[in-house]
Amino acid sequence: MMKTGGMKEMKRSLRVIGWMAAGLLAAAVLAGCSSSGGQNNKQDLTVVDSDSTDPAVLAAVALYIDNCMVCHGVQLEGRMPGNANLQHVGSRLSEEEIVNMILNGGNGMIAFKDRLKEDEIATLAKWLATKK
Repeated sequence: MMKTGGMKEMKRSLRVIGWMAAGLLAAAVLAGCSSSGGQNNKQDLTVVDSDSTDPAVLAAVALYIDNCMVCHGVQLEGRMPGNANLQHVGSRLSEEEIVNMILNGGNGMIAFKDRLKEDEIATLAKWLATKK
């Protein structure tokens, strides 16, 4: 039969071991999320064209970050199935077709006609049309 003090000590030890395991798991998860496979991937976290000095491009990039990046990715690479990759969208769609896609959605994309103003859609479409 175990003494009360021994039981308390065992419970305390189990708690400490539990916290240590949780800490190690958290560290492993964070290391996996930031792992670059030995390569420097800082560029991967820079939104495309965010280093531009052109105010129109910067306005488009700001709109993209706020409205598009979650599905289309930091580098326009696409994070959803279908035609979510926008890296060369200007070679697939005209500026007018891009406007229509932003307005009405399609192929899994939601419509932005009730979320963005006409001039914001035009700014995004003009910028995206240059991606060839």
